[in-house]
Amino acid sequence: MLDMPSELESLGLRAIEKYLIVLLLLTHLSIASYIGLSPDEAHYALYAKYLDWSYYDHPPMVGWIQYVFLSISSSELSLRMVPMASWLLTLFLLLKIGVKIRQKLNAQGFDGYVQKGIRLEIVVFGLSPMLHLLSVALVPDTLLIPLVLMLMMATWNLLEVDDSRSSHHWWSWIHLGVLLGLAGLTKYTAVVFVIPIGILLLQKFGWGLLLRRQFWTSCAIALVLITPVLFWNYQHAWISFAYQLNHAAGASEWLIRRCIVFVVVLFLVYGPLALMGFVFKRGTVQAENKSIVHFFLLFSIPFLAFLIFLSGRGSTLPHWAAPAIVALMPLSVIQLELFKRQFKNIFKIVVSFQLICTLGLGILLVRGGFGEEIAEQKFSSTQTPASYAKNNPFADLFGWDEAGELAKKLLDKNKIDKIVVSNWTLASRIAWYASPSPVNLVDKRQDQFAIWFGTLKENESALWIDWSMMPFAAPVSSHQFKSCEQIDQLPILHWGRQIAHFNFAICKGWQSID
Repeated sequence: MLDMPSELESLGLRAIEKYLIVLLLLTHLSIASYIGLSPDEAHYALYAKYLDWSYYDHPPMVGWIQYVFLSISSSELSLRMVPMASWLLTLFLLLKIGVKIRQKLNAQGFDGYVQKGIRLEIVVFGLSPMLHLLSVALVPDTLLIPLVLMLMMATWNLLEVDDSRSSHHWWSWIHLGVLLGLAGLTKYTAVVFVIPIGILLLQKFGWGLLLRRQFWTSCAIALVLITPVLFWNYQHAWISFAYQLNHAAGASEWLIRRCIVFVVVLFLVYGPLALMGFVFKRGTVQAENKSIVHFFLLFSIPFLAFLIFLSGRGSTLPHWAAPAIVALMPLSVIQLELFKRQFKNIFKIVVSFQLICTLGLGILLVRGGFGEEIAEQKFSSTQTPASYAKNNPFADLFGWDEAGELAKKLLDKNKIDKIVVSNWTLASRIAWYASPSPVNLVDKRQDQFAIWFGTLKENESALWIDWSMMPFAAPVSSHQFKSCEQIDQLPILHWGRQIAHFNFAICKGWQSID
C-alpha cells in the first residue's frame, strides 16, 4: 500500500507548485458546480442509476464508481468528484514517474532535469485543454488515464526485478493482473495496451515468459476481473461487442484527410507541449538509456496509431487519445528540459500560447460561448430546417435541467408516460433531468435506452423533445408516428443571451411495424 504522506514528500514539490495545484483544483471545483452535465456525463450517471454488470456501449467501471457518489447526492458537483480526483491522481503518478526517470538518467550522468521554476510535469499536464475538460467530466477515458500510468509503473517494476523467486516479484505480477482487469472493466480499447506490455515482457524474459507461473497467474486474475462484462454480453447476445465492432468500422469510406484532421485536432486540444515526446534530438539521452524512449513510445504509438486509423472512417473522438497522450508526457518532459535550454524564448511563446488556449476554454465554458440566437433562430419550430441551427457547442452545457422539469410537467398535463428524442446525446440529458420518466429514441435500433426503458408500443403517444442546436425533422413517417403537434417552446437564457431553445411536441400513433 502507498504511504501517501511519504510518497508526496518524495516528489519534492515546492510551495509554489503546491499552490498552483491547489489553484487548478479550485478552478475545477468552480466549473464543476457551475455548468450542466454533458451528454457522456449524463449517460454514465444513468449507468450508476440503473446499475448493472455491464452496458450496451461500455464496460461497467464508470457506472460502478459513479454509483458511490450518486448515493450521496445527484448534484453535478457530486457526480464530478471522481474526475477531479482522477485528475489529481494522474498528476501525482506523472510526478512519481518523473522522479524515477530522473533517478535513472542522473545515474548515467544525464543532466537534462533542472530544478528551476515550475516542474515541467505540472506545466505540460496543467496546460492541456482537453485534460481540464476530463477533470470535470467522468467518462471511461477519465479512469483509464491513471490506470494506464499505473500499468506503466507495474511493467517498469517487472523489468527491473531480477529475482523471479522473491515474494516482491510475485506481487508485481499480481499487481499487473489486477490493473489489466480494472482497465478491461473500464474501456474496451484498453486491450491495445496489452501490446506494449507484451513486447516489453518478451524483451525482458524471452519466450520463456510463456512458461512462467507468474505470467499465467497475472492473466488469470485479469480474466476473472472482466467476467462481469463477459457474463452480461452472454446474457444479451454479445450486443456490446457487436456495437463496438460496428462503431470501429465507421459509417463511411476511409479517407486519409480525416486522419490528418484528427491529428491536427489532437495537436490543438492537447497542446504542442504534450506531444514533444515525438520530437527526437541527438543527445537527448545517452545510448544506454534509449530503452527509456522505447518504453514510453511503446505505450503511446500503438494506441494513437489505432485511433488515427479509425479516424479515417470518422469514428474517433479526440478525448479517446488522452491515455496515450498522458503516457507520452514523461518523455515529452525530457525533451522539453533540453528544448527550453536551447530555445528559451520559443519555449515561453509555446507555454504562453497553451496558457491562453486553456484560459480561453475556461471562459467559453462559463460564458456558454459567444454566440446567441437571433431573429428567426430564436423561435424556430419543429418544422424549421436544420440550416437555422446556431453552431455554439458551449450551449450544450446549459438548460437541460429546465427542459427536464418542463418535460415532466407536460407529461403530467397531457397524461402521457413516455418521452422520445431523435438522438442519444439528447436522450441522455433528458433521461437524467426528467428522471424517472422513460426515454426512447425514434430510430428503432437496439440501444441502452431500449434496455432500460423498453420500446414504444403500437399506437402509443409520446412527448417529443427537439433542441435548436441539433434540430431534427418531426418523427412522422410510415415507420414512426402518424402525427406530431408542437405544444410548447422553452428559451434558454444565459448571461442575458438566448443561446438555445427546446421545442416540445405531442406525437401520436406509433407504428411499430418495420
